[in-house]
Amino acid sequence: MEIRYRTRFAVDDTALSRLHARAFDYAETPFAWGRVLGQPATVTFVGAFLGADLVGFAQARRTDPGQAGLLDVAVDPDRQRRGIGLALVRHVIRDVEAAGLSRLLVEFEPPLSEFYFGRCGFSRRDATTGVRWLSRPQPPV
Repeated sequence: MEIRYRTRFAVDDTALSRLHARAFDYAETPFAWGRVLGQPATVTFVGAFLGADLVGFAQARRTDPGQAGLLDVAVDPDRQRRGIGLALVRHVIRDVEAAGLSRLLVEFEPPLSEFYFGRCGFSRRDATTGVRWLSRPQPPV
């Protein structure tokens, strides 16, 4: 079965809370994801689905004029190292760029530096912070 990526999908708070807890290895606690993702600061969010199952997620939130932060890049541990995280980040980058923002920032744990700096193309700001400069879409002629 093929992974399908959906932007701004109908959020199931329980499924996303479960995925987030599994991906970041903590006890599952309910969270009102739909409410948070519906806020104006949300630039985009993307889900990776295997059939009806949510197996990956990422979001970007506006942090300052012209910039957004990449947050919650989460892939189910049983599905990691298959390119899902990279595909999620690429979808977020595309959406942030389409929104007219010029940069995307990310903060992460040190073991993920190769993923963000090497695979996703973020430039190093320090050991656990990166920036991805985006080209602004040109206005129609």
